[in-house]
Amino acid sequence: MIKPSLPANEDERLEAVDSYELMGTMPEKDFDDIASIASEICQAPISLITLVGENQQWLKAHHGTELEQTPREIAFCSYAILEPDRPFVIPDARIDDRFRDNPLVTGPTQVTFYASVSLVNPEGFPLGTLCVIDHKPNQLSERQLATLQALANTVSQMFELRRKVKFLELANKKLEDLNQEVSEVAYVLSHDLKSPLNSIVSLMEIFKDENGGQLDDSGMELLEMLQESAINLNDITKGTIQYLSTTRSISNSIEEIDVHELMVQLLTLLRPPQWVHITYPTNIPIITSSRVALQHILLNLIDNAIKYNDKEFCEIKIDFSQEEKFYHFSVTDNGPGIEDGFKGKIFKLFQTLGKTDRQGKKGTGLGLPIVKRMVEKLGGKISTIRPASGGIQFSFSILKKPI
Repeated sequence: MIKPSLPANEDERLEAVDSYELMGTMPEKDFDDIASIASEICQAPISLITLVGENQQWLKAHHGTELEQTPREIAFCSYAILEPDRPFVIPDARIDDRFRDNPLVTGPTQVTFYASVSLVNPEGFPLGTLCVIDHKPNQLSERQLATLQALANTVSQMFELRRKVKFLELANKKLEDLNQEVSEVAYVLSHDLKSPLNSIVSLMEIFKDENGGQLDDSGMELLEMLQESAINLNDITKGTIQYLSTTRSISNSIEEIDVHELMVQLLTLLRPPQWVHITYPTNIPIITSSRVALQHILLNLIDNAIKYNDKEFCEIKIDFSQEEKFYHFSVTDNGPGIEDGFKGKIFKLFQTLGKTDRQGKKGTGLGLPIVKRMVEKLGGKISTIRPASGGIQFSFSILKKPI
């Protein structure tokens, strides 16, 4: 085995990889779906989305294998990123001097055929690859390589959008007046997010037109997965813009609020089914806060309690109290609850528990971060506890504000 050399700009490249904060992160459905599609299109049993770090190769998505990481020195992708401007193809690794005695070739993974396209960021640094692997010698057609390149471009754009969202979040915390800035950011972000969404939709239509009649049930299932990813990205677009716009919404909406009237409006809007029972106090006094924010917070928490409830009858209880400086609310349900290990993650951007609602749809990982941001902009905090009776309770406080 011949160990790969390092790129000439390795220090800068590693800084670029670190800036995306993706090494060691949990699997995500959108990336898993793209890996599955690459495997289907290239007719290869294994497909990976990889990130090449200083000593390890991290598999952000892995279709067809249980591997999550490998040492960098044996990773095929360590060679691929040395030539990021073109596909890197190894028809038969068993007869290639660089790989013939590589543990990935001789071991249980049995890598024989390998083809990849580098994931290159806007600064020109290869972060990793989108690759396909077979256990026997193989080759890809020009059409397959072009599609693999298009999918890799989509993955790179998705990486970049994650980095932009995190950068904007940090920048926004340092600014006092974000009205104009948020409007500009929302426009740029929505424009940038259209690119990967349109790429996925276009690939789906092309593949359907050219191969739809030849697809079996598995192929059609993958196309449906791709369509679901496009819809999910659209949800992320809307949610991210809403996340960045909360400051302006809150600052312009401080008023006196009849909470009982607000609850009646929310239940009218939600129209909970008959198997859902919601109780709330009817003697809440008039409070002063942001109607827009409070309505969104309660709507999100109640809606989640309904969507993810796994009981025959859903019970939701809303409580209110106040002290000198704060109003306190809680929303308690009898659903499946949240495992203790996930409580610190649910309020972070794009972090989901992998659960589906009653319609089988997974969340975007934006709803609760928006709620947390709104609560904090109202001068309060939000937390969760697991009641003795089961389920989950979200408790939040908001600062009393004079008009």
